[in-house]
Amino acid sequence: MRFLMVYRSVAVSLALSVLSVITMQPALADGNLTLPFANPNPRVTSWTDHHYPTRQEDGIMVRFDGATGYAYDGHRGTDFAVPSNTPVVAADDGTVIYSEWSDSGGWGVVIDHAFDRTAYFHNNQLFVYPGQHVSRGQLIALSGSTGNSTGPHVHFEVRDLLVPWHSVDPYGWTGPGKDPWRWDMGYLWTSNPPVPFLLPLAFPGGAHWNYWYGADGPPPPVSWQLRDGGHGVAGYAAGWDIDPGPGAPRTASANGTATVPGPGSHTLHLRVFDRAGTSADITYLYLYDVEPPTSNLHADRGASSALNLHWSASDSLAGVKDVAIEVAAGSSAYRPWFSQSADQPSAGKNLGATRFFGDAGNDYQFRLIVRDAARNAATPVVLSGSVPAAAGLPATAADRSILGPLPDQPDGAPPVMGVRQEHPSAAGAWLLSADAPLAGRWNDLDQRGHSRSASRGQHPGPPPRRSGWGCSGFRCWRRHRFFSLPLWGRAGWRHGVPYRRRHRCRCRAISGDAVRTGARQRRRGARLRRR
Repeated sequence: MRFLMVYRSVAVSLALSVLSVITMQPALADGNLTLPFANPNPRVTSWTDHHYPTRQEDGIMVRFDGATGYAYDGHRGTDFAVPSNTPVVAADDGTVIYSEWSDSGGWGVVIDHAFDRTAYFHNNQLFVYPGQHVSRGQLIALSGSTGNSTGPHVHFEVRDLLVPWHSVDPYGWTGPGKDPWRWDMGYLWTSNPPVPFLLPLAFPGGAHWNYWYGADGPPPPVSWQLRDGGHGVAGYAAGWDIDPGPGAPRTASANGTATVPGPGSHTLHLRVFDRAGTSADITYLYLYDVEPPTSNLHADRGASSALNLHWSASDSLAGVKDVAIEVAAGSSAYRPWFSQSADQPSAGKNLGATRFFGDAGNDYQFRLIVRDAARNAATPVVLSGSVPAAAGLPATAADRSILGPLPDQPDGAPPVMGVRQEHPSAAGAWLLSADAPLAGRWNDLDQRGHSRSASRGQHPGPPPRRSGWGCSGFRCWRRHRFFSLPLWGRAGWRHGVPYRRRHRCRCRAISGDAVRTGARQRRRGARLRRR
């Protein structure tokens, strides 16, 4: 009791503090958003559903004022009916994080602001790109009816910055009782009713923004055209890589051009002025790279039939985009073998490795081809490699229980199930995938790569024999490997599953990971036979 009496005042004060924090309106209630178009009195065709904006129908639709019966159940935004090709502008300063097509939203834009995030969907044309800084009132799109839409409108959606995010209603909640949607952040418009923020509209042209020019030639001049956003056009001031500022001398024209300075990453700052004295800095990124990347290729030599190929590529500006390795056996022509492409390449050095399986006693030539994001190609690197005549095929993940630990993967190789590369042979090519798919692939392909069917309980027969293939050759290697694969003459079915009896021999299937011999091998063989 003494304890409670001593701390009663502290507990009461803490409770009141927590209650005040829970019930107080967030700072965002003052509002940071303006209408995303010039029309100050837009017609709303669908409201945000406070019960609940999750795109899931629950039979109830509640508007911000508590009214029901409006379209539509589960709606996550506000639909403003505007004519097609109406200029759509940013509702606040921010950074574009999404600018692309989706089947449901059509051409859409999403912008991160300081306190929230806005989305604009169903547009006909976009004028911004991910990573671009935009100013309030800047042109970002032309409205339309693309995607899942029944007519021209702007689907305007506000989201919080939580992970995962939630849709919120910029009109807040004025209905009776507690807001059914607990994630709402209050009234988010800068005024009541909401109004647009009017700027001259800048339509860029000429060179493509956020696009690497290079192998296809230098970028053409950049051009732009200004249109009245509601307060007239008083001119512009343009500069490369630095904002001219609101006090810069302006050009009293609605049109202009500029030449990209040269190779590199350059930002055009276009400060536009209206007749009301308002200005804003509008930026576009232009990219130009003429230097080809550098590349290198080397292989680890060993006694196995696997050649570990290590490649490196570097580009200091556009970044490495495409890497490809072609292979030729003997005097044959090069053919594609390995390739990868980066979705968003970045400047710097890239490393990678892959594992090539060759036939014993064969010589191979490898050619590394590298291109950067500007499509500049590095000088091809040619490398010769050979597989020893006595080499066996290396182990994969399915062999661990029999052959012991696997040989180390080359640096940079992806840690997947075993190996996933191609084994070209003199008569064609086998495709090696992860262990389980390989067994099925062998049933579907013969040694020459021709398709064949393998019905349940019927193996397709042994591969053609070659001189030099004895018990220690390829057939024996297969017998020591895949238990899910019917083996030649020693396969069977048990409980609906193919199994294999291990034959007795003292061969060594691969270099460095030999099949155990002697008593240990016989014990394992006995265990397998008992299954």
